Amino acid sequence: MKYPEVARRIVHKARDWRAFYGNALLNAVYALSMAATARKRKQEGFRIAIQLPQLMFNTAGSVNGDIILAMALARGLEHRPEVDRAEVVGPDKACTGQYDLVLSLYARPYLKPVIGSVNYLWFQATLYGAPRSVLGGYNRIFCASPTLRDSFGLEKAEVMPMCASLELHHPTAPDPGLAHDVVFCGNNNRSPEVNARYLTPATRFDLAIYGERWDGFERWCRGVLPWERVSTLYSSAKIVLAYHTDWHREYNVLTTRIWEALACGAFVISDDLPMARDILGDTVVWTEGGEDLADKIEYYLEHEQERGAIAARGHELVRKSENANARAAQVVRALKEDMA
Repeated sequence: MKYPEVARRIVHKARDWRAFYGNALLNAVYALSMAATARKRKQEGFRIAIQLPQLMFNTAGSVNGDIILAMALARGLEHRPEVDRAEVVGPDKACTGQYDLVLSLYARPYLKPVIGSVNYLWFQATLYGAPRSVLGGYNRIFCASPTLRDSFGLEKAEVMPMCASLELHHPTAPDPGLAHDVVFCGNNNRSPEVNARYLTPATRFDLAIYGERWDGFERWCRGVLPWERVSTLYSSAKIVLAYHTDWHREYNVLTTRIWEALACGAFVISDDLPMARDILGDTVVWTEGGEDLADKIEYYLEHEQERGAIAARGHELVRKSENANARAAQVVRALKEDMA
């Protein structure tokens, strides 16, 4: 009987014993998968699955931002000489045993570690369940911010911020139909208080919102924009507005919106997160919202040269270092260490 099959049979029994022994036994069995995978293909490239919940693939006409993040990392991984292929998949395909590494963007109960593969978690979204139970069974955990790592006691986790792919998001020829003064692209999953602080002040200007569920902002909402058109939107608008949910603000998690806009050479005004300011510095204009936001929109609409200089610094930073290729290098380095 092959070793991976033995591991699979043991883990089913371990799940039966879980009520008596907690997660320790199950986590130990998951660790066996690393030894099984390390025996595979010494000369061939790694085969990597980036795993997302199946429901994210079933939303017609709308694209969840996590899919774009997964696609960006997959593109970066495919450029690595150590990687044979990298794919974005649902759990039905991730569990087929054909991947050396399964990197999940969500923890349990949405996604589970896969026996027979090395398992990483990119902790960048809300947990559903007790942290001790849903964060077990991974060979490594990457946290999207230091605050996430520290708040959940993940001392051994590596910090890996979100990113954008320069292939998926890049400067394009402007489209006059998308040449708004201010744009926000995303679905409404923010509290009314956050929207009032960081979006309502922008309604005094030529604002266009692209996304869904924007109750109360119907006058400015233009509907869903296909993700393939986002680069053109960001290349056409004068100002790209970015602001975060309460959860992202609490845990200091910088989302992909800023990375994608900077990759397109856009000028960005964003709410102020400590990690965002540490990484991006003066490549973004930071705001406290309210009248501060309105004042800054008005100022930069009148100062095109300053807008251009700030946007150019942001694009150069993303082009040189803060992109999906850099995150892919971090993942591959970890995988080589774990399979040594």
